[in-house]
Amino acid sequence: MSSQTSVFDGMEAAPSDAVFNVLAKYKEDAFPQKVNLSVGAYRDEEGQPWVLPVVKTVETQMSSDVMLNHEYLPIDGLESFTESATRLVLGSDGPAVTQNRYCSIQCLSGTGSIRAALELIRKFLEIDTIYISNPTWSNHRGIASNTGFTQIREYRYFDPTTRGLDIEGMIQDLKSATEGSAVILQTCAHNPTGVDPSKEEWKRIFEVLKERSLFPCTICFILDERVGQLCCVLTSPEMAGIVLTQLKVIARRLWSNPPHHGARIVATALNNSTLYQEWIDNITTMTGRIKKMREELYQRLVVLGTPGDWTHILKQIGMFTYTGLNTSQVDVLVKKYHIYLLSSGRINICGLNYGNLDYVANAIHEVVVAGQ
Repeated sequence: MSSQTSVFDGMEAAPSDAVFNVLAKYKEDAFPQKVNLSVGAYRDEEGQPWVLPVVKTVETQMSSDVMLNHEYLPIDGLESFTESATRLVLGSDGPAVTQNRYCSIQCLSGTGSIRAALELIRKFLEIDTIYISNPTWSNHRGIASNTGFTQIREYRYFDPTTRGLDIEGMIQDLKSATEGSAVILQTCAHNPTGVDPSKEEWKRIFEVLKERSLFPCTICFILDERVGQLCCVLTSPEMAGIVLTQLKVIARRLWSNPPHHGARIVATALNNSTLYQEWIDNITTMTGRIKKMREELYQRLVVLGTPGDWTHILKQIGMFTYTGLNTSQVDVLVKKYHIYLLSSGRINICGLNYGNLDYVANAIHEVVVAGQ
């Protein structure tokens, strides 16, 4: 009997995604005190996903609206979403908006937005070199590679000594970057470090970008139900119109038409003053809890006398903190204490709550002391 062959014979299995691999191990763990500090998603005090109350409000309204249907959106998405999201990011009185020299399309999440942007840059600007921060979100390199960039280089960003921004290293690397290259910049709550430039440092960065004719691809996220947006600022309304036509071609070939539900939620909230304020209140609740968890973890480490300076926990912002823990210490936290985090030492602050703070702080203290 002859064995069957396949055109896929010889294909090797791809490595599992680092973040979701840690999450899978956490779910398999039966230890009662296990803690998940890995995946980048907001969690409430009970460690559960939190549906924003404003989202529930809008979804209730949508469910009773007999005029809504499931018809495909245009290729560039829901206009009320793209317009309101653009004004939120660029400002209603921002020069690009008032001069009508921008275009935007609805995308599939942040990943789809980045992919569409890099497709545009690679194809029409014929840029082959792109710079990403060291470190950065792991997907950036893969997206750039799959889009056709053959020269994917890094610029210094995180200083492991201060656990803050390596601004001088960043400036030096951008000054020596190949002229005309693309640069991916995260504008707020840098993933994975939680370290952002100050306003004055941003000015220095953009002076270098202009001096070296580097093309910035800046990233910020307003995500709900995996809705994303790509906004391009151009030199004129005419150029904005031209770029929009090409973005629609790119979108058509990547996902054809974006989904309706999440875009409708965002558009409804942003275009209604009462709902907009409710959204702001929800965001304030989230950011307030994150800041509180940072303060509580820091205070516990100080009280324990944990060796080292832990003020970076307070200085870094957003969901993520680069703890400074090394791979050996992380390995002990996972195997001995059942505290799941990335091998880089990145933790999701949202995974902390008053039920596990003491346990996590004590575990960090013990692995740091043991490693001295």
